[in-house]
Amino acid sequence: MAISEFERPRFANPLKRPDGARVIEFFAAGGLSLLLLPLAFIFAPDGNEARLGMVAVASFWLAYIINDPHFMVTYQIFYRDFTAKLTGNGYQRPEQIRYLAAGVILPILLLLWIGGIFAFSSAAMAAGLMQLMFILVGWHYVKQGYGVLVVLSARRKVYYSPLESRLIVAHCLITWVYAWSMPMAERLPFETDGVEHMAVGFGQLPIDVMFALFLLSGIAAIGVLVRKFVLARQIPPLAPLFGLFITLYLWVVWTNVNEAFSYLIPALHSVQYLFFVYLLEKNRAIGAAQNSPSKSKVFKQLVVIAMIALFMGWVGFHLAPNWLDMNVYWDEGLLGPTIFFATITGFINIHHFMMDNVIWRKGNPDMGYLRD
Repeated sequence: MAISEFERPRFANPLKRPDGARVIEFFAAGGLSLLLLPLAFIFAPDGNEARLGMVAVASFWLAYIINDPHFMVTYQIFYRDFTAKLTGNGYQRPEQIRYLAAGVILPILLLLWIGGIFAFSSAAMAAGLMQLMFILVGWHYVKQGYGVLVVLSARRKVYYSPLESRLIVAHCLITWVYAWSMPMAERLPFETDGVEHMAVGFGQLPIDVMFALFLLSGIAAIGVLVRKFVLARQIPPLAPLFGLFITLYLWVVWTNVNEAFSYLIPALHSVQYLFFVYLLEKNRAIGAAQNSPSKSKVFKQLVVIAMIALFMGWVGFHLAPNWLDMNVYWDEGLLGPTIFFATITGFINIHHFMMDNVIWRKGNPDMGYLRD
């Protein structure tokens, strides 16, 4: 999620946020990590296999109710009124092209890729799909962290100059590349969803260079933010800033600070994402209600969206791939025992990243709903 500007919301008389909304916002945007990380050190320190296993099991079940739905709610937002998005209705030509590329062309290309995996029993193509997913997930995380900063700051009437934005974005992108490069020094095998793939093995020097850039860009980004708020004599917006830096440092770079905590990162990322989906869909429902928004009606619409996402997540990540892996024959020696799970998961992840890149950006008319 990455947004730099917002239009005015297209609704009247929004429901007033309760006094505790900022506290909820802080924890949903990333602050929950500040509670869970010390608890993880206390409850399941590295080396305590029994308690680590308990956290792993908890994270598995969290996937059903948080991680999987967060992927599927993107489909609901993206493909809603899809024809109108392609033909106009307030969407400018660049947005129409992005919707066409991410909504039609990319799925076809991914399906052709997956078809090639099965047609040729190609372990190399399967490994390439996993590598692409692995590369893009870091990009997706840092983009969302930047989006958290800009969206929540704008809701407080705090905006960033082009220079400030460029320095922050540069640090986000360097953070992504540095995090991806760290496990790539030696050519070692990895396994993702039952598919084996190899690290690039480019040695330690590129990682050292990226670490230096990571430090320098971080100093520049933090320095420009400190300067901004000191000169303006303004209290920094804590939720946006914590949301950004927790995303970058705890969820992308230093994910191995505690193994138990690392199991919880996907759920924390999904909570952050779903919070903004909640803001978007709540305000959209209020706008649809015109001048007489009903809390009960808004709640019902949100529940419907949540139930659909839960069901789609169960089908997409569990029912369909598990049934296919158990009932459709393929060469397990070449493709592994869970190749349908791997390819379906890869498809949903990569498609989610690209749909997300279209939805949460400047120029999308729907993003006006996030202003208040």
